[in-house]
Amino acid sequence: MRMGLTIGLNHNIPESQLIDPVERQHRIQIWWTIYIFDRMWGSKMGLPMQILDEDIHVDMPSTISPRWRHEEELSDTEYMTANIKLARIVGETITKLYSRRKYQETFLQRVQKLLKALKNWVETLPESLRLNMEDLESSKKPIVSLHMAFNQCVILSTRPTLLHLLMTLSQSQTPAPNAYRSGSGTETESENISVSQPVLTLSEACIHAARHSHSMILTRWINGSMPTFGYFHAHYLFSSALILAMSSFVPIGNPSDMTAFDSALDLLRSMTENGNLAAAEFHTNLEQVKVCLDAYREVKGLKISRSESSAEVTGAAAINAQASAGGLSSSASGFPGISSALVSGTINPPLHPMPLDPSTSTSASAAPLMPTNELLTSPPATQPIQSNTTDAHAFPVRDTVSGYTTEMAFLEPTMQDFLAQSDIDLGLLHPVDTFFNEAENLYTCHEL
Repeated sequence: MRMGLTIGLNHNIPESQLIDPVERQHRIQIWWTIYIFDRMWGSKMGLPMQILDEDIHVDMPSTISPRWRHEEELSDTEYMTANIKLARIVGETITKLYSRRKYQETFLQRVQKLLKALKNWVETLPESLRLNMEDLESSKKPIVSLHMAFNQCVILSTRPTLLHLLMTLSQSQTPAPNAYRSGSGTETESENISVSQPVLTLSEACIHAARHSHSMILTRWINGSMPTFGYFHAHYLFSSALILAMSSFVPIGNPSDMTAFDSALDLLRSMTENGNLAAAEFHTNLEQVKVCLDAYREVKGLKISRSESSAEVTGAAAINAQASAGGLSSSASGFPGISSALVSGTINPPLHPMPLDPSTSTSASAAPLMPTNELLTSPPATQPIQSNTTDAHAFPVRDTVSGYTTEMAFLEPTMQDFLAQSDIDLGLLHPVDTFFNEAENLYTCHEL
């Protein structure tokens, strides 16, 4: 980049100084290749961009005539242009969301503008650069990588919000130890948490992008078409695995996403054994994440089991009597004691607990988004709570490439509503802004 700036590659050169169209276009493509590297590698390493977009005055790549000469000596114009536009959005994402700069705009306003740019990118993508979802390997390899880079940009834009949601639930979903008054079966503690729709919308978009990247990488691995020593596939796999781990703990996600996390861990281990140095580093980090998750489940499970046991002992008689009066048995819902009172409508539904094990969860974890005031609550009193019997060791049926599309994150009505909101609607201070300010050291570290 420094050498390119020294010789003026970021400026157009007069045609009188360089008549040959191939040489002129070659010079332009060299500059934009440097630009793409600067943005992409800077985002991976957590480094600031080396040049502002305002200081670039060179034309975008174009196709010269005759076309056969362009195809023989230069890169594909449409592919390079798409990479440049995506690299520009990546640079803006790192600057606006992962730097210590102060902005007048709120966090959600900045995210909205970035997602609008990404939506425009995918909508204006030439047909030649779109994925064939029915046959992924029919697409040229660079096209698959291009779409994974797009998914990673969506993840970068929405990941802070998903982490905010996860931490909010983690801090607030511990069941109250005194859920009932002794012998009365009445509620003594009930905490009601409200999560705004934008937070849910952005978190869901992040999960969709991670699932799509994970499924594409897994498909390429199965087909034997994944680069053995490539860095980007290992990085995208690691990034998506972290999102899928978080998804298994939030109601808008799915406990079965933990299976995808495990498959990513196995795949990184295999890449490591084949000599991929980047995969070795990511695999080590992901193993530590798994250790933390296992410890968290063990502690959380102990707390919940103790609190539920206490509640069942102190309120069992009253709960069973009320459940019987309503024509329901205490075991009908799969949750003895507490759930019987929930089904019979005798107490307010508590927050949906974070799943302790990927193989057990209530149906609310996979349910569509509900209104904000009903989010994170158990199913209505008129419906029995069903248990999810997803096998934690079975690969999720939906986790296939054909089940996802690049633009899926932008097709949800809630996402369209979010992008359509005005600056005034998103201008008020939002809890995620406060969270982001407190956690800025976390977001400005290396290995984004």
